[in-house]
Amino acid sequence: MKVKYLNTLFLLGLIFSMSAINMQVIADGATSLFDYDKEWSTVYQLEKNGKPQSAIVIVNKIYEQAKTDKNEPQMIKSMEYGIRLSARFMEDYYEKGIASIQKELPSFSEPSVQILHSLLADLYIGYYSSHRYLVLQRTNVQDYELSDMASWDQKLFAEKIFNELNLSLNNASLLKITAASAYADIITKADSLDVFRPSLFDLLAHQALDFFRNDEFMSSRPAVRFEIDDPQMLDLSDAFVKLEPEEKEAFSMKFHALQLYQELIAFHLNDKNPTALIDVDLKRLDFVYQHAIFDEKDKLLLHTLEQMESKYMGHEAVTEVYYQLALYYERSGNKYDPLLLSEDHKRDKIIAVQYCQNAIKEFPASYGTAYCKNLLKDILEKSLNCQLDYAGIPGKSILSSLAFKNVSEIYLRIVPLDPAEDRKQRLTWNSDAKLKHYKQLRPVKQRSTALPADDDHNGHRTEIAIPPLTEGYYGLMISDNPAFDKSKGVISINNFWVTNLSYINTVKDNGDLMFYVLDRESGNTIPGVKILVYEEYYETRSREYHLKETGTYVSDKDGSFVIRAARGNSNRLVLDFITEVDRFTSPNFFYISKPYDHPDKAVKQTFFSTPSSPYTGAQNTYISKGFCWRERGKSTG
Repeated sequence: MKVKYLNTLFLLGLIFSMSAINMQVIADGATSLFDYDKEWSTVYQLEKNGKPQSAIVIVNKIYEQAKTDKNEPQMIKSMEYGIRLSARFMEDYYEKGIASIQKELPSFSEPSVQILHSLLADLYIGYYSSHRYLVLQRTNVQDYELSDMASWDQKLFAEKIFNELNLSLNNASLLKITAASAYADIITKADSLDVFRPSLFDLLAHQALDFFRNDEFMSSRPAVRFEIDDPQMLDLSDAFVKLEPEEKEAFSMKFHALQLYQELIAFHLNDKNPTALIDVDLKRLDFVYQHAIFDEKDKLLLHTLEQMESKYMGHEAVTEVYYQLALYYERSGNKYDPLLLSEDHKRDKIIAVQYCQNAIKEFPASYGTAYCKNLLKDILEKSLNCQLDYAGIPGKSILSSLAFKNVSEIYLRIVPLDPAEDRKQRLTWNSDAKLKHYKQLRPVKQRSTALPADDDHNGHRTEIAIPPLTEGYYGLMISDNPAFDKSKGVISINNFWVTNLSYINTVKDNGDLMFYVLDRESGNTIPGVKILVYEEYYETRSREYHLKETGTYVSDKDGSFVIRAARGNSNRLVLDFITEVDRFTSPNFFYISKPYDHPDKAVKQTFFSTPSSPYTGAQNTYISKGFCWRERGKSTG
């Protein structure tokens, strides 16, 4: 579950702070000589220097002065910041933070009270998230201490958070006339809160929706459940607000999310600037779509988005609708499967690109266009990925599979490699160093190949033939540009052998590794092949893994050889097969160790039985009975 810890509420605390002046006007019309800005600067510096406890001393001083001045914005900011600082060195900062807010609540007036209830909900969510593993182990608790969250189950946390969020939305008429734009001095342009969240009601309602939308607390399964089963829920905003959903279960998160969406949408339905309306309406459509259980919700969503496109055409906020339409077609385009020999969804990503381009062309600096640019970049991104066998047969073409996207022509280059040097360098090389080295080598083969032309922006796959080569170890580079320049395109790199040598192996009961060396084409065993065995070890000084030669073997007349296992830790081995004209290194590590012989030793275990009621952290535990279990080999008692 993603939890936004205090970020929005801390912003709210700042929203009500006065502009940067040394004199503060207090409730009775007098002025305070207390320099809040100077004190907060001290707090910030102490926090930066890693002295949260010293910072809290100043924060408490600010709070007491603000309380004297009846400066509620500074009081809220002090309380929130004190909780944030205490998280640096206290384990129970959630509990103490909640207790301090509950104690001070009577000192505040509206709308500060609503802000503090929203902050309380955030703290409950934060505590739940930090202790989620323990909470989810508890069944529904009947007897609990309301002040002891260590005894709460998930249902109780949901109810507490639910109630606090509802209290944060009390007196909605006051919240709706408290304009966020009046505090533009602390709202950055990037936030655009004066446009997307123009009132305090918007800020608190969206904070509540973050909880109501969350599937974490939708896990209960009552006999009668509220479900989003009405297709009209995906209708246009003016029709949606007139619906009257029926609550069929207590604390239904989906029901209350829909109700809050209705209130938010109705609040902005007649706005001259539709930005806030479009923003919340698109979030409503996404929520309904994600939880709808009726048929053809994809068609209904698309129809509504297209109607919104027409309705808001010419307004900057239409780019958010463009983005949702582009996202719809991009996702549906992912359903295209060329193996089904069907054209369904094949051109969908082209439509998505068109919507993104329209947004960029019409309103290049808009909020929705920023999302469109990112989506367009993802859709148009090039990719190349070649898959081929680790080894091929000399003198024969090697068939490889190439997956590609948004690439029409490839350049292929094959370079010879020293296997020992390449293995050594790969321990320290990154991909850029590897590419640089390979580009400096003289290729033994190179060519360009046109790929099946298709501008649908989908991923495709084709087969390409690697030309015949002699025995050796090679690097294969494939790129969309002849310079193999990573900054100008994409590159795929593979390593492979061309060899007649192959092998099969098995692990014997005593841990020994038994191998048979085979001819790769005929499958016949090959005697007289020299095998060098390398063991991996960790060099502590360089902090790198290296290989050291630990043994030499020669395959018998039946092509076999055995590597004996020894007691101790498991070792990782690499095998190098060598003849006068051929060579091959195993592609993977082999693990070798001697099985551990379990002695016939008695083992005792003790078990206790408790009542069926679970331990919740605030209950006494009673042991009803116990027994001991003794085991020796196969004998138990």
